[in-house]
Amino acid sequence: MSRTKSIHYLIHFLLFSNPFIFQIQNPAPFKFDAKVLPVPPYSVDKMLKMSVRDQEKHLAALCEALGHTEKGPPSQKRLHLMNYTAVLGANPAFATIMTRLGALNTLAKQFKDTPQVDV
Repeated sequence: MSRTKSIHYLIHFLLFSNPFIFQIQNPAPFKFDAKVLPVPPYSVDKMLKMSVRDQEKHLAALCEALGHTEKGPPSQKRLHLMNYTAVLGANPAFATIMTRLGALNTLAKQFKDTPQVDV
């Protein structure tokens, strides 16, 4: 066995057989309460079946709801709204629409002011 091949096997053994070194972790899903959202909580699949005009109307309402500022620490309603926005924003089509609607500045400010949200 050549030296490079034995090094390859050693690295493979050390990395893949040791569960503490090589762990694949799935990100935690975003959780939101559909009852407290100011917009209807359509799923990504349902929104993909909607027309582009309806998608834009829904995302515009979502961006408008995000634009309202609160005094003091963010409420649970605000955190749920931000998590719902993150769920929709993970889809490239919806992220493009939200960018066109100018939601990036609002989202950047909201996420900066709200350290409790993991995105």
